Amino acid sequence: MKKIKLMLEYRCFPIWIYDENRNLIGNDIPNEMNDKKINSICTEIQEQYDLLFVDNEKEFKHIGFHDENSKNEFVKKVMKIEEMLKEKAGKCFLIENAVNVNGFIVKDGNGAGYNTGDGSLDTQD
Repeated sequence: MKKIKLMLEYRCFPIWIYDENRNLIGNDIPNEMNDKKINSICTEIQEQYDLLFVDNEKEFKHIGFHDENSKNEFVKKVMKIEEMLKEKAGKCFLIENAVNVNGFIVKDGNGAGYNTGDGSLDTQD
């Protein structure tokens, strides 16, 4: 059975399509499931995810969410798109959510980051 993997990578659409042999077919919404609402939410997810990084001539690093509320709203969108994909997939695709929502970083008021999954401090600024 073909598989749709919901996975976040910097500057990549969050839907990855694999064939029965686990070969990557594409990085978009499958033609069989093309839906404007799914596309819109996936685009929002990707744009928000990309904003979690600094990417300039000097550095590339993960900076995380500005606050817990922003992180929670993002996680809700990821969960919603997973539900929508499962509803649309029927028996054509297996849906896998490979987004580690517990690993997201939130910045505190002093600019220090912490991992919201286990509370450990992130040493990167």
